Amino acid sequence: MFENIKEIEKKYDLIIDKNKYDEKMVLLVFNSLEIREEDYDLNDSNMLVVIGLYYLYVKKYYNNAKKYYLMAIEKGNASAMSNLGYLYYKLKDNENAKKYYLMAIEKGNASAMNNLGGLYFQADTTINDMIIGITNNLGIFYNYETNLVKAKKYFLMSIEKGNECAMCNLAMLFETKEKDYKNAIKYYLMAIEKGFDLAMNNLGNLYYVKKDYENAKKYYLMAIEKGFNLAMNNLGSLYYVKKDYENAKKYWLMAIEKGNDVAIKNIKIIMNEIELYLCLKEMENKNELIENEIKKLKKVKKVIEYENKLIYFGGLNNIKNCEICLDNNKLHLLMECGRHDICKDCFIKVKKCPHCRY
Repeated sequence: MFENIKEIEKKYDLIIDKNKYDEKMVLLVFNSLEIREEDYDLNDSNMLVVIGLYYLYVKKYYNNAKKYYLMAIEKGNASAMSNLGYLYYKLKDNENAKKYYLMAIEKGNASAMNNLGGLYFQADTTINDMIIGITNNLGIFYNYETNLVKAKKYFLMSIEKGNECAMCNLAMLFETKEKDYKNAIKYYLMAIEKGFDLAMNNLGNLYYVKKDYENAKKYYLMAIEKGFNLAMNNLGSLYYVKKDYENAKKYWLMAIEKGNDVAIKNIKIIMNEIELYLCLKEMENKNELIENEIKKLKKVKKVIEYENKLIYFGGLNNIKNCEICLDNNKLHLLMECGRHDICKDCFIKVKKCPHCRY
């Protein structure tokens, strides 16, 4: 059960205008198992929009979402026009998407000019590909058709209404399509002044690609302060490139705790299976990503062997002073060679027996 609008926005990656939609009304709809029309005021066009959002995001019943958006559109609701445009965009029906975006734009709807219900480009699994963006608005519609003039037109219309996402999108257009980094920075900074975390992350990416790591770090940290997990992953990657593996590990783990699956792939570059398994096990707040990774690692041969040796040699009380790390009174585990043992902490880190190299 959702307790507030913020929880809904976080789960479904959308923004609900609290000035337009009453929180009790939104919670009533989104906490429903099924929609019974008699429970709602269908004369309220905003209520119809919220029901449309419910069917689009929660149930993924596109026809039902369309039905309620159209009912709201009949009452002149501009948000419904914009949302129906987005629905058609998801269905790859660009002509209808364009139709309803333009209909909403005629009513001055900023989100139609730049619809923030969109998809995020995911960070690539490789370290160097860090560019992350957002899509799904009329400007992007034209951008995909390589009509950059029209794309700019609609981004700028939305920017005039103070839409920070449009600022970020226009910055991305300048950065990726025109390689105009001066204007890209200008519009990223404009969005950042409005507290837009994606712009902070993207400006960090721009500086990262230009190898200006200090400025990249600055903007990643700004986004991280807002809990933006992509920036956590990206800052981890920056530290990895600089060979600061402790900080790389710190920020990748931070991103993993926020559910970033790319960070899981990245951290395996610097942590072996046993290290990662033990590290994830120790985390207090385990999300679904962490729980699933632990389950996978439990099936790995090296992890199974390590856990079995802990039990066996712990039972034998095989406590010694470690000749490798020089720590005293450490449980020792037998190496693969079958002749030498080392402390359990060193056992995790070494690949071969340090004595016979087997």
